[in-house]
This record gives sequence, C-alpha cells and structure tokens, in this order.
Amino acid sequence: MVGAGSGVTPFLSILREYATQLGQEGAPEAMTLLVAYRSKEDLIAWSELKALDRIPGCKVICTLTREDARNEGFLFGRPDEGMFAETMANTYADTTYMTCGPEAMMNLVLDFTKRQGVPAEQAMMESFGNT
Repeated sequence: MVGAGSGVTPFLSILREYATQLGQEGAPEAMTLLVAYRSKEDLIAWSELKALDRIPGCKVICTLTREDARNEGFLFGRPDEGMFAETMANTYADTTYMTCGPEAMMNLVLDFTKRQGVPAEQAMMESFGNT
C-alpha cells in the first residue's frame, strides 16, 4: 500500500481489519504501507500506525517530504521509484498493490508496478471524488 496525506485513511482501515489475522484464511500473509506526509505535524493516526508496525507481518514505513527526520526513523523525500524498489523488492509475484493520494504519486506507483510485470488487476488506486 502506498499513500500520502489523507490517502492513508483507506489503508488504515485495511490495517485495522487484517493486522491481527495475517496468514489466516481470508486475510493477507503480510501487509506493508509506505506513507508520505509533509512533516511530523501532518502525521495522521501516527500512534496507531506505530502500534500496527509492531505486529509481526505488518510493516509501516513513513517518509516526510519537507522535514528531514531520518535520525528519528523516517525516510526523507517524496515517494519515488527508488523508495518503491526498496520497499517492494522481491514482492511482485502474487501481491496486490494499492495506492491513494495525489494523482501524480498514484500514477507513478501504477507505472512502476506495471514495469515490474505486475498484472493490472493486482495494482489499484483509490481516488477520492474522482470518477
């Protein structure tokens, strides 16, 4: 899952639903969320995301685009193909990818996964208010 800003909200719901059921029938084996915010002031549900990250099989990675807090465990910069390659490495087979946030970022995620050979039905975007 790749989200930015309020685009984290659908993924927060998914994480809440499945984090304690990972590996069980009807649930994913594992879940990873790469989420971007401008700064630490913009973090949405951060304490809950950190708690979810402590659950085995559930990984939350956060990048800040306008504040360098790498010394606190955050990545720095806008999500890009380098971050995707690092966070999605060796996951392209039998994985579903979802993205929600700014249109340019969502298109970047879909273009990246397509170039990795991910079938279109395994790469989805959620767009608020768009048809």
